Amino acid sequence: LLLISGYLVNDCFAEPEQSLQSGDIIVAIERRLLVDLSEDEVEENFGAEFCDGASLVVGTFEELQHFSLQSISRRASDILDTTLSVMSAKA
Repeated sequence: LLLISGYLVNDCFAEPEQSLQSGDIIVAIERRLLVDLSEDEVEENFGAEFCDGASLVVGTFEELQHFSLQSISRRASDILDTTLSVMSAKA
């Protein structure tokens, strides 16, 4: 199931060290935001970036429902920029 504010995780077969759970909403993957996109655009963007170890920005519906799509998008961008900058510095 896709939401206007990201990709809803229905089933999750995560490793024990991962915190992704069924019911979480992925709002960004790698450098791509999944916020305020059509269902097809979410699928396309998610599929283009999906790989083992991809950087994700994830929230729960309970957390995200309190924020506008613009706020979610801005915060997800900030998180990705910080995460990817740290990863580049380590490389």
